Amino acid sequence: MRELERQDTVVTYKNSTMDIRVKYENIAREHAANWNEVVSNHIIDVIISVMMHRDGVQTGGGFVTSVCDNDLVGAITRADDECIKHLKLITLARFCVRPRYGEVSSHIE
Repeated sequence: MRELERQDTVVTYKNSTMDIRVKYENIAREHAANWNEVVSNHIIDVIISVMMHRDGVQTGGGFVTSVCDNDLVGAITRADDECIKHLKLITLARFCVRPRYGEVSSHIE
């Protein structure tokens, strides 16, 4: 019985994490639209990862960590061609784009 309870808790946690990601995705798409940028899902995912890493929701990879640490050389050397093309947009998300108050803060410790 305890194992079933534990599995339910894990499932609930995963759903909660996905809910948070959807909120960040909406914010990322709005950010790109505000800059009149048409970007791929890959860039949206990178922007989501940058914001979630910055907010302590999840840990990003090497490129994302470099962006969040304001490490230009690290970001450039770790970026793929598409991230290089959209580096300004990605970096602006790190410093200028935040979830609205209460939108996801209840999930961030």
